[in-house]
Amino acid sequence: AGIIAALSFSIFYLTFSSNSLPIPEPLSPIPENNSVDVLAKNLDEPRSIAIYDDRIFVTEKDGLIRVIQNNTLLDEPLAALRAANVFDGGLLGITLHPDFSNNHLIYVFLTYEENGELWNKIIQITESQNKLVDAKTIFDKIPGSVFTNGGFLKFGPDKKLYVGTGTVSESSHLPQNIDSLSGKILRLNDDGT
Repeated sequence: AGIIAALSFSIFYLTFSSNSLPIPEPLSPIPENNSVDVLAKNLDEPRSIAIYDDRIFVTEKDGLIRVIQNNTLLDEPLAALRAANVFDGGLLGITLHPDFSNNHLIYVFLTYEENGELWNKIIQITESQNKLVDAKTIFDKIPGSVFTNGGFLKFGPDKKLYVGTGTVSESSHLPQNIDSLSGKILRLNDDGT
């Protein structure tokens, strides 16, 4: 009864009150020429992007790394990886090495299934002219989940790779467990150590 009374009062107040709710003002004026440009269409569940000069690298949930170059989506993907088909998993995060212009290293976070269990791993990819040259797993066996895998990748100013991992429901992998890789921010060298 108390909940119904509170809802009724709220509806009455919002409907018949002469005082309108204040609308926040923008922090800065919006420029007159503000516009949105569509760079690519028909991407299949894009998850993350990394930008370098005239290229945008995009991960798609199903395991493809797509490239948008000079505002055009290239027909051929840079890579096709085998990703688990789960709600909040697949090919998730992507980032470029701080020295990408010289070493062409790309890092991705992938959810995969092995013997009926879900796991995540970090793959280091070497590319050349938007094609995969080499790929190797540099960090593996991060607990996976149907719903929460994390997958955020970013190099810090210390040139370390920071990785956000998700949580899983098994009690042995709680984020509070220092021995578990679940629910953590990992700090790695660029080779996965």
